[in-house]
Amino acid sequence: MAPSKDRISYFYDSDVGTSYYGNNHPMKPHRLAMTHHLVLSYDLHKHLEVYVSTTRRPFCAFRRGV
Repeated sequence: MAPSKDRISYFYDSDVGTSYYGNNHPMKPHRLAMTHHLVLSYDLHKHLEVYVSTTRRPFCAFRRGV
């Protein structure tokens, strides 16, 4: 099988995994953090276009509505 030419992007913000949205919220930040560790452990990031947040400001500002 020939390698795929599709480009897969992976966006990761380390601050997302530190937030808690409540029991009934569909987003589970801890799962995002675990997924990130699996991506790194299996070296999947070597096959992806990785975008990592370099500052805490965008996520925090978005969450506060600033």
